[in-house]
Amino acid sequence: MMVLVACVEKRTTVCIPLLSLVVYYGLTLVIHPEPELRLRTSRFTAFTIGMLTFSPLLTSHWLRLAKVWIGKTAFWLLATMVGISFVIWIYCIATGREMSDTTFFYYGFKGVFDKGMTLSPIAGLISVISLYKSLTATNPKYAAYWTVASFISVTTCVAAGSRIATAAMIAAITIELILMRESLKKRLSHTRSKIMAVVAILSLFALSPMAFQVIIHKNSIGNNHNSLIYSRQEIWTTRCQEISSSPLSGIGYANEFPRPSWKNEPGKLTYLEPGSSWLSLLSYGGIIGAVLFCWFIYTITTKIYRIRHSQLAILVISLLTFFLVNGIAEGWLMFAGAIMFPLFWLSCSIPFNKSAQ
Repeated sequence: MMVLVACVEKRTTVCIPLLSLVVYYGLTLVIHPEPELRLRTSRFTAFTIGMLTFSPLLTSHWLRLAKVWIGKTAFWLLATMVGISFVIWIYCIATGREMSDTTFFYYGFKGVFDKGMTLSPIAGLISVISLYKSLTATNPKYAAYWTVASFISVTTCVAAGSRIATAAMIAAITIELILMRESLKKRLSHTRSKIMAVVAILSLFALSPMAFQVIIHKNSIGNNHNSLIYSRQEIWTTRCQEISSSPLSGIGYANEFPRPSWKNEPGKLTYLEPGSSWLSLLSYGGIIGAVLFCWFIYTITTKIYRIRHSQLAILVISLLTFFLVNGIAEGWLMFAGAIMFPLFWLSCSIPFNKSAQ
C-alpha cells in the first residue's frame, strides 16, 4: 500500500475497463449484501488494493518501475524456490523416501511450498519465462543456463501434480515455440545447442515415469468415480447453479453458495473454493461482469498488437495463454490472497509499459 501511494503522481493514467470492473464488483456488494457483508467487504478491499498495485488499473512512471521491480523480484524468488523443490524431488527419487512434508500424494509433491497445487503452476510459469530467456539470450552461456532452468521447471511442474497447470504449461510453451520458431532454428544451428536439446529431451523421457506418477494417480481416482474432473465436479456444478440463479448481475462478490461440511459434521456448512477463475467471474458479476472483463481483454489485445514487432509481445501472449488455461480450474482471478493473482495482473501490465511499446 505504501508503494502504491508513493508511486501515484499527477500524470497517472487510468484504465477505464478495469476501473469499471472494480467499481461494478464493488456495487455487487450493495446489490447482494447478505451474507457476511463485513468479511466480503474486507476481501473486496484487498482485491481493490491488489488491482491498484499490480494491474494496469493505474499507470504512471513510478508505478511502471515499481511493477517491473516487483515482477523481477518475484521471478527470482519463485525460480529459486522451484529450483530448491526440484533438488528435494531428485533427493526423494534417489533415496526412495516419501517425506511427510514433501510427500507424493493426491495433492502432489509440494517441495518448499505449502502444497503441490501451489508449486505446479508457479513452476509452469517459470518454465515459460525461462524458455523465453533461453531463446532470446545473446550469450551462449546464458542460453545454456536458461535451458537448464526450463528443464528443471518443466519437470517440477509435472511432478507437483496439477493437471491443469501442466496443460497450461504445454499450451503456453507450444505457442511460444511457434511464435519464436526462427529464434529456435537459429539456436539449434549450433552444435552445442543441439547436444543440450537432445540431453534435455532424453532426461525428460527418463524422469517422466516418476514425474507423472501424481497425475496418473489423480486420473485413476477420477476413473474410479467415472469422471476425470472428479476433483472439480462439485465445485463447477455449484458455480453453474450460482450463474443460473442470477445470470445478468451475478450473486455478488465472494458470495459462493454454502455447502454441507466436507467433514460430515451435522448442521455445519462450508464455502467451496472458487474452483475456476472464469466461472467465478460470471458467478460474482454475471454477464455484466464478464462483458467488462472482455472489454479489458480487448484493450490489452490492442496494446499487444502495438508491440507485435517486439519479442516481448511473444512473452506476454505465452504468459496470458498459460493463465487462460490455468484459470479454467483455479480460482485466483478475483482473490487477492492467491499467489497467482499478482503474477497474472503483473503480466497484464507489461504491454502498458511505454518501454515495451
